[in-house]
Amino acid sequence: MERVVNIIGLGASALNTPDTGENWGLCHAYKHKIKLSKLFFMDDFEVIAKGDTWIPPKEYTLDKFITDNPNCEIISKLPEKIQDMQGKMLAEIHPYPLNEALFLAPGVYFTSTIAYVIAYAIFQTLPKIDRLRLYGFEMWSGSDANEFLYQRPCVDFWLAFAMGRGIKVEIPYHLLLTVQNTQNLYGYVKDDIKHNQNTKG
Repeated sequence: MERVVNIIGLGASALNTPDTGENWGLCHAYKHKIKLSKLFFMDDFEVIAKGDTWIPPKEYTLDKFITDNPNCEIISKLPEKIQDMQGKMLAEIHPYPLNEALFLAPGVYFTSTIAYVIAYAIFQTLPKIDRLRLYGFEMWSGSDANEFLYQRPCVDFWLAFAMGRGIKVEIPYHLLLTVQNTQNLYGYVKDDIKHNQNTKG
């Protein structure tokens, strides 16, 4: 049976996550209230905790997510314990297996949390992941967020690496269509693409 993993970010397309497959969330993706089996964050825990107060819905905090998803494995840079305001232990943070990621490919190239997560998916062997689907990553949509300028090529690299290992990759097509880099389909302009879509039969 095919093992499918949905990697979920904070963008609007996360709401299109299908009901099939495992759900792995990044950072504040738990705010979508989607059931997650893994939650990754590579920022300091204080950054994640601070996001509880300003990323909507503000009332859906990390501790509420943990209560709703008690079996979710939380993975970050260092082992830590998440406690509530009264000091009660809510969850353990498992350390990211950095050595396994570093030995996948030559060079050290991880410019975002999603790059680490794709690498994590690649070195899963029992059972091997057959298909990765990305939702909530609008970094392909032409956003002018400066960090996307260096994050997107790294994500493209790791997705290509995953495909080279036989993992099928799916990204919502509407994100790719809004790419502002006109060289992604050399020789075509957006009107050509729209024409091809309209004549598809």
